[in-house]
Amino acid sequence: MELTIKEIPAAFKANIPQGMRLFTKHEKEVLLVESIFCPNGHNLLVDSVRIHDEPSIRLNIKLGNQNGVVFLDSFWGSHANLFSFLPTQIKANSAVEAHCPYCDILLNVKRPCENVDCDSQEQIALYLPGRNNRIYVCPKVACPHHMLVVEDIPHDILEAIDEINYFGTGQDEVFGGI
Repeated sequence: MELTIKEIPAAFKANIPQGMRLFTKHEKEVLLVESIFCPNGHNLLVDSVRIHDEPSIRLNIKLGNQNGVVFLDSFWGSHANLFSFLPTQIKANSAVEAHCPYCDILLNVKRPCENVDCDSQEQIALYLPGRNNRIYVCPKVACPHHMLVVEDIPHDILEAIDEINYFGTGQDEVFGGI
C-alpha cells in the first residue's frame, strides 16, 4: 500500500500526550502509540507480535460467531491488523466486540461514531497513561474512524489528528516506501 502522509499540526507536536511518540521514519513524521491500557490498567501493547517492526496492540475480539485475538498496528492512522483466526462471513455492517486479553473487561462503550457514513452507537475505548486521555476506535469492520481525546489539546487540533488515515492501492505493506 502507498502511504499518504498527512502533516501533524505543530500545536500537537508541542503537546504530544503521554503514551504517544512522534518520530521520523525514512524522513517522514509519524505518530506511534507506545502505551495503551484497558479501564483496569492492563497494558495492551505487546512486543511478541510486531507490525512494522513496532509492538502491536492486543485485543480479544468476538466477530459474529467467531472469537479470537487481533493485533492492531500501533502506528497512528494505520489499519494493519493480524488475526489469530481467519474472519469469515463478515458483512459490511459487522461490528467487533472487544475485550481486554488479561481481565476480559468489555472495551466497547456507548459513544456514537462521528463518521457521517457510519451508524455505530458504540466505540472501543482504549486509555492512554493516566486515564484522562483516550483513543476511541469504531468497532464496525468497514469504518476507518478513530478518535483521540486529550484534555489539554484543542478540539480542532485533535480533529486534524483524527483524520490521519493511511490508505493505499495495494494489499502488501502499509508503510511501503518508509
